[in-house]
Amino acid sequence: MAVKDGKIQEIGYDARFHRLIGRNTTLVDIKDRALIPGFIDAHSHFSLTAIYLNLGFDISPPPFGNVTSISQILANIQEYITSKNIPAGTKIYGYGYNDQAVVEHRHPTKYELDSVSTVHPIVLRHYTGHLVAANSYALNAVGYTDSAQPPAGGVLDRYPNGTLTGVAR
Repeated sequence: MAVKDGKIQEIGYDARFHRLIGRNTTLVDIKDRALIPGFIDAHSHFSLTAIYLNLGFDISPPPFGNVTSISQILANIQEYITSKNIPAGTKIYGYGYNDQAVVEHRHPTKYELDSVSTVHPIVLRHYTGHLVAANSYALNAVGYTDSAQPPAGGVLDRYPNGTLTGVAR
């Protein structure tokens, strides 16, 4: 790796690389290590995407995914449970949904998620990473009943009658 004035000029071993070597060039041999660009990531949750890939399935809208409705979200959950033969009691985790990108322009409700499964805790992480939509099983598992108070700084969305909608912020 050829570095000049603090900037990478070239990486490699060929003639292009060697012509850059001069009095003000520092050579760095990275051996078997990886070279990763330094990102200035103010708040995109970029690194969390890699973690999500191992936890569940993508329910993102275009251009990253193909989900454009809540019915598609529900169908994707059902297909995931069926195709992976997920045992009862195992958490179902979807990530990337966007309430503003589905035709309904709202979050999935606990009742809609319950319609897919009441024997699996279902948790869907919003694309922002700042809220989830969950079914009744998942809400009850963490103690979120209709009488629950939200955690400090959090919000539990409710219907006008006080019943939880399934969205936790």
